[in-house]
Amino acid sequence: MRGGNACRSRRNSVSGGWLPVATCRRGKGGLECSAISAENRHERKMRQQTTHLNSMTYAREWHLVDAENQILGRTAVRIAMVLMGKHKPTHSDHYDCGDYVVVVNADKVRVTGSKAEAKTYVHVTGYPSGRRETPYAKMLEEYPHRVLKKAVLRMLPKNKLSRQLIKKLHIYGGPEHPHVAQQPKPLVS
Repeated sequence: MRGGNACRSRRNSVSGGWLPVATCRRGKGGLECSAISAENRHERKMRQQTTHLNSMTYAREWHLVDAENQILGRTAVRIAMVLMGKHKPTHSDHYDCGDYVVVVNADKVRVTGSKAEAKTYVHVTGYPSGRRETPYAKMLEEYPHRVLKKAVLRMLPKNKLSRQLIKKLHIYGGPEHPHVAQQPKPLVS
């Protein structure tokens, strides 16, 4: 017993913390220790356990988004939140707990202001003078799914989990999609 005010303690099997077995204090006759009464041990509350999701305890849902006449950025935010699972109370940052999203009419998405003329998408090939710029109007005409996919991908976290999350996004330029068997529910705002 160093210093005279040492207490014996033991590891609690429930909470993992240390519980004092006896309290020690220095009295007139030397070091005096008194054991904790049995009533005080029962008054301690049990520590709450945190539940973590896994593939066995989590069921994914399918959502349908109609992007016709929707603003690109606002639609991408809603889709990114569902992909990450932030719309559910069981959200975990380290686990893919999001749902599947099917987007139809991606070719009819719109942007505000003068972005339709000014917005460009840049791709670098890796060779000298390999910078390629594609205007928004041309990208929307040729590859309508890439416009929305790039917007959603840039709103996801930049890590390995985002590459797993983006695989749950299915984008189609027209009103038809092959995911009828999954019975996607319309995504409410």
